[in-house]
Amino acid sequence: MKKLFFNIKQRDAASMKERIKSLVEENKKLKSDNRELICKLVQCREQIAQLELGEHNQKETEG
Repeated sequence: MKKLFFNIKQRDAASMKERIKSLVEENKKLKSDNRELICKLVQCREQIAQLELGEHNQKETEG
């Protein structure tokens, strides 16, 4: 009986190790995706700033 309980614990531990490994890999991917999204956000903000500056400059030359 003690051996059976030990085997169950070993399987549970192995399962938990696999789950942790899977979560670590998923976390790496999410961090990478997050970095990409932040870069795109920064690019969009830069484009918006350029467009707003262009509109501001255009209004000054018209006004």
